[in-house]
Amino acid sequence: MSIDTLNLMEQDHTLIWRTANALSNSFEAKEISNRIKQLITSEEIERMVVDNRSLVGTWSPEIDAIWIDLMRFMPIHVKRTATLCHDVIGKIQLNYLSSQAGTIESVRAFTPAELKEMQNFLELDHLPL
Repeated sequence: MSIDTLNLMEQDHTLIWRTANALSNSFEAKEISNRIKQLITSEEIERMVVDNRSLVGTWSPEIDAIWIDLMRFMPIHVKRTATLCHDVIGKIQLNYLSSQAGTIESVRAFTPAELKEMQNFLELDHLPL
């Protein structure tokens, strides 16, 4: 399965989302959140990998609220979600949001230097990146 508009694909019960560019507004973030919710409830998805390496910087507080809502929804349907961030700033921002959502045990961010930790967190033999 490949959803070109969002660059989403499923591989071995893992949903992979490769972000291409920063979100421009909260409407776009809400559309993405709704699509991901739809996918993880309709497919046999056990894990989710978000490749955010192409994103640099932070986004608005309105988008934070949308991601927190998604993070609260995800553990109901997905065992673990890991985001690979461009740098430590992105990792800190996402882990802060996950902490606010109460999902830090199942939704966590990593940097490229932490690929092995990310793989262990996801309980995978290899990362689908």
